[in-house]
This record gives sequence, C-alpha cells and structure tokens, in this order.
Amino acid sequence: MLKILKIYSHDFLSKDLKMATLARFFLMSIFNSKSEPSELIRDINMDEENLFRKAIDIWGIKNQILTINEEQNELTIELCLYLEENNGKYALINDAGLKRIVEEIGDVLLVLNYGELIFDCVVEVKKIMTQFKIIKRVSKTRIIHKLILHMNRLSKRIHDFLRQRYVNDKIVLDIAKVKYWIAQFINFIGIKTQIKEQYKRTLKKLEKKVERALFTNKIFNGE
Repeated sequence: MLKILKIYSHDFLSKDLKMATLARFFLMSIFNSKSEPSELIRDINMDEENLFRKAIDIWGIKNQILTINEEQNELTIELCLYLEENNGKYALINDAGLKRIVEEIGDVLLVLNYGELIFDCVVEVKKIMTQFKIIKRVSKTRIIHKLILHMNRLSKRIHDFLRQRYVNDKIVLDIAKVKYWIAQFINFIGIKTQIKEQYKRTLKKLEKKVERALFTNKIFNGE
C-alpha cells in the first residue's frame, strides 16, 4: 500500500484534477475489485468449438499449435513496448499502446482455444481457473512480467510437444496460468468490455477465413 501511494502520491498532490481522479480510480479498482478470472475470460460455446475444430482440420494440428506461440510473441512485444513507452505509469484506456495490447490479447485468447481442444484439456483448464483468485494488491509491472513468463513457458512446452509428441501435464497448467494472468491484466486496467469486443472481431475474422478455405477446397475437389 505504501509503495503504491508513493508511486502515485504526486498525482494526488498535483493541481491536475484529471490525473488525481485517475490515480484515485486506480487505487479503488485494486481494493474494490470482486471479479474472478472465470468471469473475465468466458468459456467457448458449441458453435465456436465447431469453428475451431474446422480450423484445425483445415490447417492441421501443428500449424494451429504454432499460432499460439506466434500470437504470444506478438503480445509479449506489445507488453514490453507498453511498459517502456509509459515508463511504468498507469495508462489511459485510449492509449494507443493499450489498444494494440487489446488486439493481441484477443488473438491470444482465441488461439489458446486451439491448445485446449488439441490437448483435450478444456475441462481441466476450466477447473484450474476456478481455483485462481484475482489478486487485489499487485503492480502492473508484476502482472506483465508474470504473463510474459508463463507465455514463454507455454511456448517451450509446445516446442517440446512438437518434438516428442508427448503432452506434458504442465502444458495444461501453463495454458490456465496464461489465461489467469491475462485476466489479472484485464481486471487491473479495466478493459473487460474492450477485450470482449475485440474477441468478437477476431472470431469473425476466423469465421470468414474458414469459410474461404472451405469454399476453395470445394472448388479444387470439384464439388
């Protein structure tokens, strides 16, 4: 608490009312949040599951698993830039860097569904997520560092799987932890609505991509 107040004390003492209000809102969001990880990241429905399975059938298990690493790498880059550009400060929702992060989080959440379906761990991930709780007293930097750490671990597990074709039980835990720290970030910044809208847009793009691929396959197969 003292550390947080020290970081933001200049905002409270500042004549800039806007910044002072932002700082107060930030502290209130930490200590008053009641969201759970499962509330911030919803489960996929049957229509979405069918869509993901079609994508896996079209482009193959290996390609779809590798998209997890690809999207995680892109999110990692944006998170690092976000910390650097904001110099550790709390950024506004309309910050350009934060908008890019919202886009990348939407992509990561979507491709994690591939992992859950391919490794057949949808139920297990959901069960683990219900055991996690949103931490109220945690810094933005720690959240980002933890998220990057677990994305890196998940990427390593995926590479191990592709080499050995062996599903390590820890890969299930890593998927859950990536989703958990994404939930922490969403809760901390207060971007649940933005993430929800971005996920819908990302899902729509996938639907169109799958439709085009299926149509192309029909033409080549002479159907």
